[in-house]
Amino acid sequence: MSYLYNMILLYRPYPGRSAARRPPDGREAWMRQPEGPQYLRRDLVPSRSERRSLASRTARRIEEMIIESGWAVGTVLGSEAELTVRLGVGRSVLREAVRLLEAEGVARRRPGPGGGLVVTAPDAEAVLGAARLFLDYRGVRSEDLFDVWLTVEVAAVSRLAATIDPESAARLRAVLADGLLARGGEPAELPNVHVEIARLSGNPAAELFLRVIIDLCLEHGIREIDHRDRTWLDERHTEIVEAVVSGDGALAQQAVRRYIARLSSWGALPGRARPGRPCSRTESAPEVS
Repeated sequence: MSYLYNMILLYRPYPGRSAARRPPDGREAWMRQPEGPQYLRRDLVPSRSERRSLASRTARRIEEMIIESGWAVGTVLGSEAELTVRLGVGRSVLREAVRLLEAEGVARRRPGPGGGLVVTAPDAEAVLGAARLFLDYRGVRSEDLFDVWLTVEVAAVSRLAATIDPESAARLRAVLADGLLARGGEPAELPNVHVEIARLSGNPAAELFLRVIIDLCLEHGIREIDHRDRTWLDERHTEIVEAVVSGDGALAQQAVRRYIARLSSWGALPGRARPGRPCSRTESAPEVS
C-alpha cells in the first residue's frame, strides 16, 4: 500500500510542469530538478548530523543573546513558539539546543503559563569537574599544576594589593581565620585563602584556574601532615594575607613564591588521597626559608 502511495506521489503532475515533460529516467532525476516539490527533495531534508550541528549553532546564538543582555538570571527569553520564529529554526532543533543549554547550566525550560526558556547561572562545580577530568585524562603532573598556580597567584596578589579596600581586607582575614590548618581538619574542607584572593582581585579567570589547580593538587595530595607542617602553612598564609592587606604587592609575591616552593619540594599539596592512587610524602623534604 505504501509503495502504491509513493508511486502516485511520484508520477502525479505538479504545478508548472506537465506529465509529458517529466524526466524519463524515474524518480531520482525528477527529484534533482530545482523546481521539484520540496517535500520530495532529499537535499532539503537535513541529516541527523546536520540537525545536531544546527542545534549547536542555535545554542551558541542563545548564549550570545544571554551574554549581550547581561546574563540576567531568571529572565524569560521567550516561549518555544516565539523562539522558533526569532531564531528561524524548527521545534525539534530548538528543543535539542535547549537540551544543550540545560546540560551546560545556561538556561532551563519552565513549563506552564508565563513559562519558556529561563536564564540560569552556570553550575561552577560542573565546569570544575569537566576541567579536572580533562587534565587527568591528559596526564597532568604536579609540577605543571604548581607552575600555573605560581603564575596565576602572583598576578592575583599584585592586583589585589593595589586595589584592596577595608571590606575586602576584612573578608580576607575572616577566610584566613576560618581556614587555619593548626585547628585540625582536612585542607579540602576548609575555606581557601588562595581562591579568595583571586576572587577579590576581580579576575574571574584567575579564580576559576586556581579552583581547578588547587582541587587537582588536593586530589593528587598526600594523606596527612603533622602539626609542624600545619603551623608552617598557616604562617605562610598569614604572611601572604597581611602583605596584601598592607598593599605591599612585592612582599605578597615573595610570600606566594616561598609557599609554592615548599609545596613543590613536597611534590604535592597536603590533602586527601584518591582511591586507588598511592600517597607519598618525603619525610626529609628540604626546608625552604
